[in-house]
Amino acid sequence: MKIMGVPLRNLVLNSILVLDLDIFNLPFEVLKALITLKRSELIVHVKNSGFYKKEYSGSINTDKFDELDSDKKCILNRAYDETEGIVVINNSEPVALFFTKCCCGGTANSEVILGYKINYLRKVLCKRCSQKCEEIKVDCSKIAETLGCKINYKEQIREMIKDVSRDDTGRIRKLNLLGKEITGDKLVEILNLKSNRVYFKEDSIVFKVLGEGLGLGICIEGACSMAGENKDFKDIIEYYYTGVEFIKLDEYKIINTLEGRKIVIDAGHGGRDLGHVNGDFVEKDLNLNIALKLCELLKLKGAECILTREKDEDVALSDRVKLINKRRPDIFISIHQNGFPQESVNGIEVYCFKDDKDALNLANKILKRISEDVKIKNRGCRDGDYFILRESKSTGIVVECLYITGNVDSKLINDDNLDKIAEAMFKGICEYFEVSI
Repeated sequence: MKIMGVPLRNLVLNSILVLDLDIFNLPFEVLKALITLKRSELIVHVKNSGFYKKEYSGSINTDKFDELDSDKKCILNRAYDETEGIVVINNSEPVALFFTKCCCGGTANSEVILGYKINYLRKVLCKRCSQKCEEIKVDCSKIAETLGCKINYKEQIREMIKDVSRDDTGRIRKLNLLGKEITGDKLVEILNLKSNRVYFKEDSIVFKVLGEGLGLGICIEGACSMAGENKDFKDIIEYYYTGVEFIKLDEYKIINTLEGRKIVIDAGHGGRDLGHVNGDFVEKDLNLNIALKLCELLKLKGAECILTREKDEDVALSDRVKLINKRRPDIFISIHQNGFPQESVNGIEVYCFKDDKDALNLANKILKRISEDVKIKNRGCRDGDYFILRESKSTGIVVECLYITGNVDSKLINDDNLDKIAEAMFKGICEYFEVSI
């Protein structure tokens, strides 16, 4: 499994290494829990996983793992291998990794910290972690400077903090600090505190900080204690994550097949709509020829392939869009041939709707494959405000395979090359879903 060409294993393990944790001093089952949750978080960027949501936009750096000694690499690889393919889901959706170093008796509901509800991040009472506590004296002028306020320290110290709202574990939801209402997590950020479970001494500015972290997800101290009680990584996750279940992905299927992928192939024009014509070459026929071959290849790879037309017939553009929006495919491809009054214009062009990054990625892969495999001039990817792209609710592209009127391209039109175009499209689709060809 890969994300933007990088093996999922590499991305997961490097992501674990940059956490603010001494991971090699954690019990092995806790390390396995973190790896499983990070895999679950990243699986939404694996195109053929069945959970794909969007392209990965974070930085990809695998240097951290490469810099480790062999013993530490072995530990991480074993933890990954022992949880291979396991993903944590809630309501059929993968969860993300959240942790707090010490919750000091209870984790928090997500809406208290993030401002919105996440079903699996519910408050959990935790009796396994230490009652870590520290008092921090803070210079009021530094707080005022950070907030952009001016105060007379002695005169306004009693007015510094008021209207404190807490949840039932004592974590701050919000408070009024120097006349400004801020959230508990903002307080943690401003004062560089270790927890949002904070208390004050009114006669002096002393912050009593309980625990370490914002209180979301796994409590690391509690998880370490559970590991000491011979609880495994699944026990740990189930304790701190509400309503989750574990599934094991079929990595062979993800890497080698298109099973579970739904693809619509649109053979442009048809019936009375001939498209471009050059002598014996009629666009509607070439489009259908390529579409049927492509559909055959996709089905052999396990994909569900839907054709907007399977024969020479009239199909309204609006009906093609209706079919796409009804079936909601992972992708759709509208196959066309181009035409131009000047025969010197030749080459392949691919169009996608503006700002659709997935479509652009797909377009570039298909463009490159057809251009290289069939020796057609590459005229690039372009924004296209076509009805089928604009009105369809799935990622799709329009492929203008060649110029039927071109003095070079027209010489390429034969059954062998039409099959090669279909095969090149198939390879580009496999590369898009990061599936072996």
